[in-house]
Amino acid sequence: MRLKVNPGLWVAVVLILFSFLPSAPGCLPVPGMPAVPLEKVTIGTYSGEWSGLIFIAEKKGYFTEIGLDAEVKLYESGPAAIKDLEARKLDIAGSAEFPFVSLSPGMPDLRIMGAITRADTIQVIARKDHGIASPLDMKGKEVGVVFQSNGDYYLGLFLLYNNLALSDIKRVNMSPQQITDNLTAGDIGAVIIWEPHVYNLRERLGDKVVTWPAQAGQDFYWLVISRDEVLKARPTLGEKFFSAMIRAEAFAAEHPEEAQAIVAQRLNVSDAYIKYTWPKSKLEVSLPQALLIVMEDEARWMIKNGLTAVNKVPNYINYIYFDGIQAVKPGAVTIIR
Repeated sequence: MRLKVNPGLWVAVVLILFSFLPSAPGCLPVPGMPAVPLEKVTIGTYSGEWSGLIFIAEKKGYFTEIGLDAEVKLYESGPAAIKDLEARKLDIAGSAEFPFVSLSPGMPDLRIMGAITRADTIQVIARKDHGIASPLDMKGKEVGVVFQSNGDYYLGLFLLYNNLALSDIKRVNMSPQQITDNLTAGDIGAVIIWEPHVYNLRERLGDKVVTWPAQAGQDFYWLVISRDEVLKARPTLGEKFFSAMIRAEAFAAEHPEEAQAIVAQRLNVSDAYIKYTWPKSKLEVSLPQALLIVMEDEARWMIKNGLTAVNKVPNYINYIYFDGIQAVKPGAVTIIR
């Protein structure tokens, strides 16, 4: 007995099967319709594990699946990425919150879209052969720091907690690579820096240095930042971006070992380093009230130490773009407004 099959049913089956095939580059498949071009977005972020959700979304294809053609560029620091964002070389920049506080007075178009990590990885490292065995020995010494980075702020707090003032040391502005090179060569006695530089310096210098945690248990937030002009012109960009971040967050929670492997491969670092640093950061999409409190504290610190022309703490709610996270993870938004 031969079964008769409706030709229309075969067409439907073929269309369904084709819907699961990879699409042409730059397009999303829509059964029975022409492919839809992806929305191009250029993301600049730090070449470290704090950017882990971006790397996971990139590797797993979440950006493409949500409709974005994402180009991810790596930077030495948040301030460098923010400056390229302002120069219109990027659509989205990754940065800690202090560079935003530091740079936003001169860049009023900047907008915080949300946080994708919170972390505690910044340390002070000092050479014993420069006569530094305790924090008090840093008095009168040059200290390498990336100006306008979170290291700048946490250096001030570290000194305060150890009965020193910012005026008791000489801040020397350096790039992260310069900090690593100068401390290794012994050209400077102390620095404040983040991972993976902390790990690499301790591996390289061993018992020649002493290290101290600089954050006193206070996490910093790794933010994604854009410009008001971009977000107004592209109203679905934030929702698409955070849709990919939510999927990456779930993947990292459900498959931590694979997530670590993805980040290690993207950054070309060892498995040993990733296992060491992974517990120091929490990959999590959020827009918390605590972020506002931290930024206000940082603004007050800058004003007190004469590091800004601003003489009043801004209302940072005016610098936050709520729509992206609110559309895909409303429970992550705890800012009172």
